[in-house]
Amino acid sequence: HDEILVVGLGSGVTAGAALQSAAQRVTVVELEPAVIEASRLFDAQSHAPLDDPRLELLEDDARHILVASEATYDVIISEPSHPWISGVANLFTQDFFGLAAKRLRKDGLFVQWLQTYQISPEIFRSILATFQAVFPEVFIFRSLGSDLILVGSRSPLQLDLSELEQRWRQPLVQKELWRIGFPRPEALLAHFQIGPADVRTMAAGAPLNTDDNMRVEFHVPVYVLQSEQELSNTILGELAHTPVETVLRDPDRLLRRRDSLHALVASLDARHWPSERYRALLLGP
Repeated sequence: HDEILVVGLGSGVTAGAALQSAAQRVTVVELEPAVIEASRLFDAQSHAPLDDPRLELLEDDARHILVASEATYDVIISEPSHPWISGVANLFTQDFFGLAAKRLRKDGLFVQWLQTYQISPEIFRSILATFQAVFPEVFIFRSLGSDLILVGSRSPLQLDLSELEQRWRQPLVQKELWRIGFPRPEALLAHFQIGPADVRTMAAGAPLNTDDNMRVEFHVPVYVLQSEQELSNTILGELAHTPVETVLRDPDRLLRRRDSLHALVASLDARHWPSERYRALLLGP
């Protein structure tokens, strides 16, 4: 992808990782000057993205940029803090996602970091329904912890193992993914949770979060004092479904390749994920 927009600089790790790809330009929007200053403390971990000439830093509000600028992007990555925090909550509404969708190019992707702690399953479904209302095709991946990565598109989404393998061959991409424990494309598949059809089922009937009702901002605080682990486990339990072969463009190709199956089973085992189905496919009856 040539043009990437990152909403929120944070430590700079996401922007730095994006710059390890063949991206022509990465635009970062950060509202808080102190965050920009503090990000320098992570230069060793983030590849010092502020020093990369391909990075454009905008010290502004993301919603203002999406409204005022005519720039379009292949990928928008949004990683603000918790969705109920004042000043951040309006980055989780249908209105914000709609603004972002207008700035995505054809077949563009919107990527949303979403925490599972301190929100109830009901609120989680509301966020999911809001996201899916703008981006009908949604894949959900789980991070190395309990956080989730939502990948949304207005066009049909499928994982293509051949395409993943091609991208994995890029030296900087490969090095960056190795650094976080992704030695092969199958490691990414092992973090897949649910795809578009299951997302639609889970989100069905959930109320949308809009600028007018700010449902998430005003409903979530009641859960803050509840057990974060219990809330996370409930949400993740509902997402415990990883039929990887159903989202691949050519599932038979994965099943024919012993090396891919070995890698997938190893990745699932590393996550303590039930991999009996894949082991059976690999080893036979």
